[in-house]
Amino acid sequence: MSKKIVDEKIQSVLEMYKNLKNKIGEKVIIDYFKVISGHTKCIKETGQLESVIAFTGVSTESSYTPFIGNVIIYKISTIDGAILYLNRESLKYYMYDIDFNKHRDEIKKDFYGEEYVNKKRARHETRYAKDPIKEKYNELRRQIIIKTTKKRALEECLPIIKEGTQEDWVKLVEKNCEDDYSRFILDSVVYALKQLEEGVEFQEICDEMGELTGFMAGCVASSIYHFSKRGEEFKRFWNKLNNGDPEIDGTINPAILRLK
Repeated sequence: MSKKIVDEKIQSVLEMYKNLKNKIGEKVIIDYFKVISGHTKCIKETGQLESVIAFTGVSTESSYTPFIGNVIIYKISTIDGAILYLNRESLKYYMYDIDFNKHRDEIKKDFYGEEYVNKKRARHETRYAKDPIKEKYNELRRQIIIKTTKKRALEECLPIIKEGTQEDWVKLVEKNCEDDYSRFILDSVVYALKQLEEGVEFQEICDEMGELTGFMAGCVASSIYHFSKRGEEFKRFWNKLNNGDPEIDGTINPAILRLK
């Protein structure tokens, strides 16, 4: 396809976008194609045009519709029938019942021109290309964080936890250092165990755990019960605080719905 034809295609599309932007705030009729149960259907919607994003889509007061995406806009017109936007190339996908979801690039090439589509894909690939140096740095940084978390958790808690639970603690630390979410829970457990060792009241510990999600708090409470020298006392306090039986085996997880 010659550069002249490509330029004419883009110029034509830009002109249509300009027409649409001039009608923002007015009622328009949007005809678009959508694949439903394997068949392409034509759907018509009427609404007040709120925004127009070139090469992306349009918004009305009730919905957003892409020009070419999970649906394809065939035509946008005013209430009195004046055509503001028209994608004739999309008609064949409707007429021959072709699943356009599998042919989006082809549709874009038909409508915008192959050169435009190839340039846009190249920009996208460049923007999101993996940077080996950055990836190596991030992995090195992650390994340093994991190593530091493990070292701190072992050094600070092995001397203060309940006798006979040291092996379990090492296993717990090893399993919960790989991702941010697990490390956050582990850090919360380390903090709580140190606070309990210093004699901080159970209520104060529980108040601080109130900033955690129910699942996180349940994990911390269970770990305190298993590893803290004051674990048994804490379990009774925690279970009673969470409207449960203080004497049951284990701690109540506040993230789990209990029916009585």
